[in-house]
Amino acid sequence: MKKLLFLLPILLIFQNLHAQSIQGKWGINQLITDSETKEYRLFQTEADRFHYGNNIVFKEDGTFESYYTAPCGNDCFTNTSGTYKIINTTHLTLFLQTITKNGMCEGNSKPNKSLGVYSIHHMNGGIQLIKSSSLILNEEKEK
Repeated sequence: MKKLLFLLPILLIFQNLHAQSIQGKWGINQLITDSETKEYRLFQTEADRFHYGNNIVFKEDGTFESYYTAPCGNDCFTNTSGTYKIINTTHLTLFLQTITKNGMCEGNSKPNKSLGVYSIHHMNGGIQLIKSSSLILNEEKEK
């Protein structure tokens, strides 16, 4: 019984940390396209249903892809890809590599630029990424 009481809190903590991982597929309020965006809101989508609109996938290999889908083909379909790096439990960096457009629009590009540091805020059913200043990150690295 004592072993169970000892292991139970550890298992609950591990499960909570795993549940808050940014990796996986999310709905997102807007595609990751430029360094001017101050906030992204990621929300869980139903795993067994296709989600139209803006989506993002954070892959285990440190890459991401954000893309737009719609029920019809008469639209501008934008995909972006790049890398992310989790700095600590509360911050990550985003690096945008490519933007491709298909359908009713044109304008592929390879920005190859850092979008900066974003603080990670967990909220009910999702994650909020808020752009941070590099000064905040430098202060945290010095701690």
